[in-house]
Amino acid sequence: MRTSGTTLAPAASERQYDAVLHDWIILPLPEYPATHLLVGIVTGDRKSRFADGRCIHTSAIVTPLKQVVEGAVVDTLNTRYLLGEEGERN
Repeated sequence: MRTSGTTLAPAASERQYDAVLHDWIILPLPEYPATHLLVGIVTGDRKSRFADGRCIHTSAIVTPLKQVVEGAVVDTLNTRYLLGEEGERN
């Protein structure tokens, strides 16, 4: 797991966010077509819901998928995440 060393785009780092998500992947929800969520390691949760280093899944992604990239701030139904490095899928 990589949790540091990510260089963030200046525009993304200036946007407000609730937590940082590292080693993340996008997962589709087959039961709900066109619905996706993120799974990853959370740090810096400003809402104090998750301990640093915990693996979580988000609520549904609201941001267009083509904009879900390293360094972006991504909106889900409940939270805004700053995305660190993308994880590798097996």
